[in-house]
Formats: sequence, structure tokens, C-alpha cells
Amino acid sequence: MSKIKTTLRRMRTLLWTALTLLILLAAIMVGIGKLLMPYSQRYQPQLEEWLSREFQQPVVVGSFTGEWKAFGPRISFEGVTLMGDGSGEGELAIQRAALDVKPLNLILPGRPLYSFHIIGADLSLVRSQDGRFELSGLGVSGRKSDDRDGSGLGNLARVGELRLEDSSLGFEDQEKGIEVQLTGIRGRLQMNGAELATELEADISDRLRSRVLGDLKATLLITLGDDQRLSSASWHVKTGELMIEELARQLPQYSMVPRSGWLNAEIWGDWSRGESQVMQGVLDVRESLLSEQPEPLRIDHLNTRFRWNFLNRKSWRVDLSDLVIDQAGARWQTERLSLERNIPGNLGLWVSSDFLELEFPMQLTSRITSSFNTRWPRTMPRQARGRVQGFDLVLDSSWKMYLLKGQLKGVDAWQWGEGRYPDVAGIDGTMDLQGGEGQVEFNGSGIRLDWPRNFRNHAIVDIPACTMEINWGASWALDTQDCLLNHEHFSLSGRARFAKSDNKPVMDVNVLFQRTNLAALDDY
Repeated sequence: MSKIKTTLRRMRTLLWTALTLLILLAAIMVGIGKLLMPYSQRYQPQLEEWLSREFQQPVVVGSFTGEWKAFGPRISFEGVTLMGDGSGEGELAIQRAALDVKPLNLILPGRPLYSFHIIGADLSLVRSQDGRFELSGLGVSGRKSDDRDGSGLGNLARVGELRLEDSSLGFEDQEKGIEVQLTGIRGRLQMNGAELATELEADISDRLRSRVLGDLKATLLITLGDDQRLSSASWHVKTGELMIEELARQLPQYSMVPRSGWLNAEIWGDWSRGESQVMQGVLDVRESLLSEQPEPLRIDHLNTRFRWNFLNRKSWRVDLSDLVIDQAGARWQTERLSLERNIPGNLGLWVSSDFLELEFPMQLTSRITSSFNTRWPRTMPRQARGRVQGFDLVLDSSWKMYLLKGQLKGVDAWQWGEGRYPDVAGIDGTMDLQGGEGQVEFNGSGIRLDWPRNFRNHAIVDIPACTMEINWGASWALDTQDCLLNHEHFSLSGRARFAKSDNKPVMDVNVLFQRTNLAALDDY
């Protein structure tokens, strides 16, 4: 037992001795480094040669100074030029930069030995019409393409770790018409083969960079192909409060994109070439205005979790959960609201929700149809409000109604196509329409009926019960059954059938009047 204790004491003494020697050696190296740094300018040619090897392209240094930081030397540059192919094309000039050498990382596996800092740079990242990415005129991947040597961001990042300080970046997507300006960038980049990873914090500015619209934190991992086109990407973005009005001017105009207000968001996303883009996260929008067409849609407050699957404008899906909306002084919420469009699958639009206030999805549907310059379905009202449970609406690729389901409570519907149906207010009931046929059951007290096409004045009626069998195909038909209708001047029940024919519609009406004041009906 005593031998074990003696061995442990000797090992402890040995470890402390080794640690002390290591600290002394590090202190000696730091001292020597500090003494030698003032003489570092004499070695500019050797430094340029070394940087050229590290960056895999010729490097010219204007001037530099050396100093010893806490754990290693820092070389500060004034004017660094990464030379191109000799014609001036592909040349990148950096006004200020710094190179931090971290010798202690030699004993830490996986840690970069160097850290290259770009300070105060003004960079431009462009996605061209053919899908290629270029950074300030250089290829992003830094690998060989079209028989030219690789250059650009990849070669800088391969030094070990590339950091941006107080820099700016303008991003332009020429294909989609997107333009974003980032200023005050603080971040780092690393490249490993075809993968580029970056973390950054930045301010989002207007086009002229004269006004800050908000701030963001982002983590991005992208994979580039040999053709310098994006192969895959995943990202996480968290924003502060963004001013939508100025930001929207830098994005393509679309009816679903707010034109004003304030936005807070946290988003995770993935994309691969040839696949749809998937994003999910949390949105919070305040004091927002959607497009003015066909009429303004204002949202006081919207908060929701979301999932967005986007392939193109003809194929996408949005799922909202735990949606809360404050609009016109009233609040409503639902656990689920989904919208989908898939033209190749003959789906013009699908709207589905567990519970909603009908006015909001009707306004969204109106905006989507308006943005595609399509005709509003004649079998649907342009305006509606009220509460609906288990709501499903499907329009085919020709914007004809295919399916409509839901349970109605206090629903108003008006502005039917060509005035072919009466405007109604105060309806309760259920709808189950699919494939050109179906059934509607409704009832209500104090229902307002207004049909200017056929009657001079509106009527207020009570409908204890009524069932309608509907067929709206090429040979349309309407069959009202078991209907009771009470009015202050009359009361009736019965059945009425209407069907299309070559000339005027065929009518079969069997109505029983319990009471009638014919003189009072003259106003109608």
C-alpha cells in the first residue's frame, strides 16, 4: 500500500514539474516573440510567399505590422491583394486584414492553427441567372472550374478560420429578383472540402445602406458542386425586430408577402438541388398590411409556428400551428391552418383548418387568385365572415371549386358571381360538397336574405331547418327539401327543385303556405 502511495506522489510531482516547464517554455516563447515582432517587417517577401501557398494563389501585401497578443502573434495588414489570372479578372483587394497565429492549438486536435480576419470589407455575393455563386467577382467554392484555378472565399477559408469584422455584404439573386444588404457583419467561416460553414451577426439595411432595418444571427452550412452551383444548404436564422416596409422593397412583389409592419422570426431550413425547400420556425408579425389588391388586408398581430415546403410558385405548402391573430380589434386562434398549391397535381389551392374566422382565409384566397390573374369561382361568394369548424376548401387548377366542407356558425356570405345567389347573413349549418355535388344543411333565426336580382327589398326570416342537394356540374340542379321558412308576413314549408335545361331552367315547386299576407308582399 505504501508503494502505491509513493508512486502516486512521484507521478504528481512529475506532472507538476512538466506543467511548470511547459509554462516556463511558453513564457520564454512569448518573450522571444514580443522581442522579434518589431523586426517582422524585414520578412515581407517570405510572408507573401507563405500566404500565396496558403491561399493557393498569388498574394501581394501593401504593408503590415506585427504584435504579440495574449496567446500568439497577430500580423495586421494594410492592403492585401489576391491576384487573379493576370488580366485583372478574379482579383480581390482587401483594405485591412489580420492574421492570428495560435501556436497552442498545436496540442488541441481539430483546432485551426490560423485565423484570418477581414476588417471593414465591402463584399458582393451574386447568384447569377444560371445558378452560379460569385463573391466579389470570384467563385465561392474556390475549386477548379472551366480549366481555371480555384480562387476566392474557399481559398481564404482554407487558411483555417476566416473571420469578418465590421464588414458589409450585398446579396443579389438575379433569377428571383432578391436583393439584401447586410452591414456591421461579425462572423466566422470555415471550409472543409466542398462544405462551407459560417456563423454571423449582422444588421439588415436598405438598398443605400443608410438605414438599419433590423438585425439577425445566422448559422449556415452549404455544399457546393464543382460547377460552383449550390448543391445543398441548411440554416438557422434568428432576427430581431425587422422593419418590413423597407425590406419588402428588396424582395419580389407577391400577394402573400406583407408590405409593412414589424417582423420577429426564428427559422430553420434545408434545401438540396432538385428537391423542395423546407423551412420551419416561429413568426411574429405586428401592424402589418398585405397587398392593397384586391383590397387592403390589415393584421394587428399574428403569431404562429409554421412549416413551409416550397418547390416553386406552382407547388408549395404552408402549415401553421397554434395560430393567433388579432384583427380589427378582435382575436381568434386555431390549432391548425394549412394552405397548399400543386398545379402539376391539378390542385389550384387547398385551405384547411380545425377552426377559423372565415373572413381571413377568404381574404387570403382572394389575394392568391388575384396574384395569378385568375377568375373567381362563380359558385363561391367573394366575401364571407363567421366561424367555421373542420373547414376544407379545394379549388382545382382551373380555379373551379372541387370540395367544400365545414360546420358554420353565424356565417354571412355575399357578392356571389353574377348575382346568381342571394346574399345571406346569420346562417348556421353544415356543408359537404365534393366533386360537383353534395349537401348543405342550414338553419338560423333572424336570417337576412338580399337578392336584388329577383327582389326589390331584403327579407328577415327564421329557418328552423332546410336541406339542399346541390349539383353544380354541366347539368346543374338544386333540390331544397324539408325546408321551413317563417316571415312576419308569411310562413311556408315544402320542396323546390331547379335544374338546367336547353331553354329556361326546369322548376318543380311544391310549397305549402300556412299563412300569407299578400298585400304586404308587394314591397318585395
